[in-house]
Amino acid sequence: MNSSSVFQKIDCMLWMRIHRLPQVFAQRWQLRELQRAVAYAYKEVPLYRKLFDKQGIAPSDVRTLDDVRRLPITSKQLFRRHPLEETTAAAFPGKIVWKETSGSTGEPFRFPSSYVHYLMRRFGPVGIGARTIAFMAWGNILPVEMFQRLRIAEIRVHCEPRFKHFLHIPVSDLRKRPETVVPRLKEFAPDLLNAHATILVELARLAHRFSPEERPHIPYMISHGEVLTRTQRNYIREVFGAEPYNRYGLEEVGSVAIDCENHTGGHIHEESFIVEILDEADRPLPEGETGRIVITYFYNDVMPIIRYDTGDQGVVASGPCACGVPARRILVDGRKGGFLTIGSRRFNNVEFEVLLGRMSDNILRYQVAKVAPDAVLLRIIPVDRFREEDLAFVRERFREEFGFAPEIKIVDDIAYAAGGKGRFITDETSEKS
Repeated sequence: MNSSSVFQKIDCMLWMRIHRLPQVFAQRWQLRELQRAVAYAYKEVPLYRKLFDKQGIAPSDVRTLDDVRRLPITSKQLFRRHPLEETTAAAFPGKIVWKETSGSTGEPFRFPSSYVHYLMRRFGPVGIGARTIAFMAWGNILPVEMFQRLRIAEIRVHCEPRFKHFLHIPVSDLRKRPETVVPRLKEFAPDLLNAHATILVELARLAHRFSPEERPHIPYMISHGEVLTRTQRNYIREVFGAEPYNRYGLEEVGSVAIDCENHTGGHIHEESFIVEILDEADRPLPEGETGRIVITYFYNDVMPIIRYDTGDQGVVASGPCACGVPARRILVDGRKGGFLTIGSRRFNNVEFEVLLGRMSDNILRYQVAKVAPDAVLLRIIPVDRFREEDLAFVRERFREEFGFAPEIKIVDDIAYAAGGKGRFITDETSEKS
């Protein structure tokens, strides 16, 4: 083995060990990286210097992990309100990558990110992120020697620059040329497929039309941008024989957490993040209570991400995971943002997500559509075992939870956004007008 491959193996093993270390050591790592990020942001970024001074806190005041709660909370809206020269480090010497959020809850957000992660440099030819490598390492999914030979496929709108052994399929192909997608994946034979949850479900529905011999064998699938339900995971597993995993992440910071084979919440990449769950008054919530997800990311030195309100709702699971990884687990309930006004009441998207995501094992995809000022149509793509009594059950749960019973329509197709995310709620009264 040459020296380069030796260093690569050491790097990956170190990364894996961070996840396996007891929490006390992980917390020491986090505190060191938090102090570095805060000191850097205060020195180099005018907006953070202004926010910290207004809060009456200096970088030297951050002595423990609990001191992160003294720092001001930031958001996408805050960054948008300030010019780029106030939100970024002007003198950053490294490579800069420009990224953009999908805009699924409003206007897209374009921002710069630093490309400095040493594992990204070490494993660049793999064509996947360092935290995906970490997931595969601590999960013992593939031996380190196979990383350089991994075949990765992604179904997404834009093709990011990649290296060898990589296949990009545009989301538009799944819409306009669906008959070509399954044969291309079969020919490429990827080890890993990345896509939004909605896209993975639609791909499985498409592949179901092919014979088992014509379908690709994809050992691992990772969903991002949305959360796969248990029903969706089971369906994908039945069609492909693959093990689908949920990954929670943001375009702003990449992968924040990914679940293990137990699927009881995503293990947080605590070497790169501090994740807090806060109530509406910015007070921290204990494990097991749902609130706002606020994250601190250690490694964007162009535009530091410190106490960033993600707009998502979630809960940190209590107790250790049976898989043995000590990193905390987070379960994401949904994104606050879209809402519908039915009659005199206003309902947030996440309320429908929580109810429909947890109440039935027979719903593959759904869409809540406002079709009149006080009327809702619930479109459902069911699995084969969906029965008439399930319709009555859904109506009754809606009546109990929201005070109205929707009309329910079983459909073969539900439109999804151009970027590949599902449109879980839609106001068709405004579209008609």
